[in-house]
Amino acid sequence: MRVASVPASHIYVRHLGEPGGGDGVRRLPDPVPADGRKVPGGWWPPVMLEPGWVADNHDQFDVFHVHFGFDAIAPDSLRNVVDELDRHSKPLIYTVHDLRNPHHSEPVSHHKQQDVLVEAADALITLTHGAARAISERWGRTAIVLPHPHVLDHARIQQPRPRHSPFVVAVHAKSVRANMDLLPVMDTLIPVVQALPDTALQLDVHDEIFERGNHWYAAALGARLVEYDRHDHVEVRVHPYFTDNELWDYLSSISVSVVP
Repeated sequence: MRVASVPASHIYVRHLGEPGGGDGVRRLPDPVPADGRKVPGGWWPPVMLEPGWVADNHDQFDVFHVHFGFDAIAPDSLRNVVDELDRHSKPLIYTVHDLRNPHHSEPVSHHKQQDVLVEAADALITLTHGAARAISERWGRTAIVLPHPHVLDHARIQQPRPRHSPFVVAVHAKSVRANMDLLPVMDTLIPVVQALPDTALQLDVHDEIFERGNHWYAAALGARLVEYDRHDHVEVRVHPYFTDNELWDYLSSISVSVVP
């Protein structure tokens, strides 16, 4: 079976297949934009959702599977894509990863995009039973619940977690997505962690929020986050995006991760 996955390169999607490729499924590689454009983080808008791609490539795949990456695609453009899939009798599968887009400050745009995809999909997949209930209540559709595959390799999964001293409570601000409310979270954690014996609070944030002209530029907020380092039991770390291995090392080095 040939699957056009949007996207194909993300680790969630890559780990859907049987190791070694013995499941008979071949996923088309992500087409690279001709102009080389990318968005923050090295991601590029999915070419498979551009006008005309399905018409030009429908003989290259059997199933079209949308995971995510359609943030900047207008609902009318998505409707053109699903109409083109229908015209060429290509089934659409949509994995509902986000009921609420973490990059958007308002839900309206994402809801309109999802209305198009959910209503047109031949099958829906989601990650939890709670999400499946929400999909049923909103669209009257039944979604198959399939939790995420693992993202670590076997050696990392089997590796024992090291013992930590002090006990580290960690908050990762990343590049401060729209769905994060960091200041109240940090203001709550600081006195709680201070009252615990042999416990430290660690805040990580990407350095690009201090880069003028960057999509994620938020220097004023960044300055407030760096100020938390004045507390003896708080360490603020400003750094570039973690590589995969750096991220696994980070998660292994902390005791609790508080999602803000």
